[in-house]
Amino acid sequence: MAGFVGEAVLSGFIQKLVDMVASPELWKYAREEQVDSELNEWKKILMKIYAVLHDAEDKQMTNPLVKMWLHDLRDLAYDVEDILDESVSQALRRNLIVAQPQPPTGTVRSIFSSLSTSLTLSAAWSNLSMGSKIEEITARLQDISAQKKHLDLRDVFAGWSGRKRLRRLPSTSLVIESCIYGRETEKAAILAMLLKDDPSDDEVCVIPIVGMGDIMHSVSLISRYMENPTELHFLAAKKICRYLQGTKDFGLFYKKGKRSDLIGFTDSDYAGDQDNRRSTSGYVFMLGTGAVSWSSKKQPIVTLSTTEAEFVAATVCACQAIWLRKILEELHLKQVGATTIFCDNSSTIKLSKNPVLHGRSKHIDVKYYFLRDLSNDGVIDLVYCRSENQVADIFTKPLKLAVFLELRKLLGVSTLEYSI
Repeated sequence: MAGFVGEAVLSGFIQKLVDMVASPELWKYAREEQVDSELNEWKKILMKIYAVLHDAEDKQMTNPLVKMWLHDLRDLAYDVEDILDESVSQALRRNLIVAQPQPPTGTVRSIFSSLSTSLTLSAAWSNLSMGSKIEEITARLQDISAQKKHLDLRDVFAGWSGRKRLRRLPSTSLVIESCIYGRETEKAAILAMLLKDDPSDDEVCVIPIVGMGDIMHSVSLISRYMENPTELHFLAAKKICRYLQGTKDFGLFYKKGKRSDLIGFTDSDYAGDQDNRRSTSGYVFMLGTGAVSWSSKKQPIVTLSTTEAEFVAATVCACQAIWLRKILEELHLKQVGATTIFCDNSSTIKLSKNPVLHGRSKHIDVKYYFLRDLSNDGVIDLVYCRSENQVADIFTKPLKLAVFLELRKLLGVSTLEYSI
């Protein structure tokens, strides 16, 4: 939890603290210690802070004071948790003393009495220390609550009842499913359309879930840091979620009456990973008007040239092509002739057809020469394409906005109104 100041983590922590403050056992202990008024004030302040967390999280990138405020709030939240945990422990210790059995006789009675006295004195000493801590925490909460007014943080949620607005949908989707054509509510309409005897050419066949290959590279990139993420990775993940929210009407569109030839695109960056200098392979296969298979994955080896990186990526793409050809054959869509795979590296294409560059490529692992066998056997046909027409480029590296939008369109990702 340390290192994250975003709403997704800190708001959950504040929510946990409010739930702890509202527990009956803690309130009973607070009334006995005459600190229930302080506890009630803590609850009110925490609820007010929770209401502005969303706005603070949005402003922290542009306002360094807000970012410092969130860091101070996180540290304070840990201290509040420590106090509440200690209070719960004191309450349990007191319950044990009150609920102790009838004291035994003789020597055992004296030992038990001394033990009870020790526990009572220890509790009294802890209460003195606890009182000063409670006063300190109360002052810090009041101070941090006053700071939010100077930072112009607005209440996004009306009080604690706003917790209900953060309830996630019972689905992996980040958008309202009923607004997306192709969800459960439209299943009957889609099936009826697919089973029509004479569909028109411009009818949409299938629209799958939102979040297609346009976010593949970004998701693949941040997933490499799942074991030890930082605030930077959390912010990158939130940007992806914002992109999904802004493109919730987008999807992959397939139209009837289009050619069913399978074509592929393969691409690779070179030593893009700054940690181990490995390259990222990307491929996509198109069937008709939309993508049917895509991948963005870091290569398992360190390559020594762009030709080698592209060669490794093309080999992985060719293996996927074989699997797709078999699947399509079982679906009575047998591919006639070689499957065309477009590559924007001419050296890789030459290397896949004959060993003219043997002196520069003899160090490449033997298993990657499987691509050459497939090319010679007529299973795949590696064809050159210009870099600006390389659809798989979207899976290997960050792109400028204009290029990204163009490649996204080539993938078949668009809204319903622009697809017809």
